[in-house]
Amino acid sequence: MPRSDRRLGRRYDTTNATMTWRVPRRKLLRTKVEDEPITMVNVSTTGAAVVASAVADFDRGSLVVLDCDGAAIEATIRRIVPDAEREDVRYYGLQFVNPDSAAIERLLSRTEAASRAVLEEYWRHAG
Repeated sequence: MPRSDRRLGRRYDTTNATMTWRVPRRKLLRTKVEDEPITMVNVSTTGAAVVASAVADFDRGSLVVLDCDGAAIEATIRRIVPDAEREDVRYYGLQFVNPDSAAIERLLSRTEAASRAVLEEYWRHAG
């Protein structure tokens, strides 16, 4: 049985696809939510690995919202790994929360994966 921090489904490498996520950034007297770019390293039907600037308010278990070509995808942070060379960069392991199939298709279309028919087969078996 897979561990809780392990993603189900086959992972596909991306060609450094970028998208954004909503990030709380503390300003002088308030916190402002901003869209910030992230780079997707790999993706499966159940989650993704991304590289982004460190976010102090994000912990394991935090709910985040990704924007992929206008489609909002909610995910839970399952893993945070500091970059060995850049202290302001983190690798985040994300698990999707009830993702829309069209949004997942958009993510998977950014991969070096096989044809749509193969991707649909993986999607059907991911649940």
